[in-house]
Amino acid sequence: MDTLKTCSGEKISSVSDWVKNQIKQEEIDKYLENNHDFIDDAKIKQTLQDNQKVSKERIRGILEKAHEINLMDDADVAALVNVTDPDLIDYYIYQTKAVQMRYRYLLNCAKKLEDSYTKNPL
Repeated sequence: MDTLKTCSGEKISSVSDWVKNQIKQEEIDKYLENNHDFIDDAKIKQTLQDNQKVSKERIRGILEKAHEINLMDDADVAALVNVTDPDLIDYYIYQTKAVQMRYRYLLNCAKKLEDSYTKNPL
């Protein structure tokens, strides 16, 4: 078997040896509370379950919030994850494409302004 090297050039015999040398339990332990990490799996599962069936209006509201760059809470994200309605999926795709086109248009306008300033500085 060929000798493996890390990005830094350190020689290792196997990936599992590298993992053993890199991941230190004491580095993990300092972030645990009562031997649990900060991710509340039960809360995530419950939030996903609670937001399986939401109205189209709520989904549209969440998408509007996302396009306005407002923060979404856990329930909003769970609701989006659970969308199966093809019309809502199409709506989201349309909204996303519209935002992309608007961004591209504004970027082109900014480039034209920059070009005109370069040609005719004050």
